[in-house]
Amino acid sequence: MVYSNDFKHVRKSVPQGRWKTILKQTGMKYRGLHHLRHTHVANWCSVPGNNKDPYALQRRLGHKDLDTTLRKYGHYFDFAEREKTLSTTAKIKEMVAQHK
Repeated sequence: MVYSNDFKHVRKSVPQGRWKTILKQTGMKYRGLHHLRHTHVANWCSVPGNNKDPYALQRRLGHKDLDTTLRKYGHYFDFAEREKTLSTTAKIKEMVAQHK
């Protein structure tokens, strides 16, 4: 849902019309307004230092469950690399604890 500045519901055609005008003025190829959501996710996941937490993305997008998020955007997550990082971090913590 989209709301105006006075929190009244805006018809679906209003933001779509504005989006089409922006694309036309900038000479960009037409893409549906919903594509911005996917672009946002791709950009969010590519931020250096972002831990790409699927749960954070789920909350950010308002998905009811993690399965929905992973079905749509799971390809942005390198789970093998994440597991390797978590495993290495756990080993370092364990070694530090043993030497205290």
